[in-house]
Amino acid sequence: MKEFSKGHERLEEILRYIHGNYSVNLTNKTIGERFGFHPNYISSIIKNYTGMSLHKYLLYVRISRAAELLNGTSLSVGEIADRCGFCDIFYFSRYFKHYMKSSPLEYRNKNNGI
Repeated sequence: MKEFSKGHERLEEILRYIHGNYSVNLTNKTIGERFGFHPNYISSIIKNYTGMSLHKYLLYVRISRAAELLNGTSLSVGEIADRCGFCDIFYFSRYFKHYMKSSPLEYRNKNNGI
């Protein structure tokens, strides 16, 4: 049981790291190097715990944060995309629309009563 608890703590630490560093280029390799695990192991535990690949989980975290920023700030869509780790506003807009079912501006307007 102690072994499970220790593994769960490491997983929580990895997830906190992802949530705290979503704005930089994170890969299974960079996370693996940070925590001393093989990149494939990082991919495996993220998938087992979240049901998503690391790439999809990272997109989920970034899009969730972007939605918060769209609702709570007057930052431009470009600034939000940049802060959330997207190097291209078109890439950001495409994924935002895919996950949130509206463009970033439509989402902001809908949720701010405009």
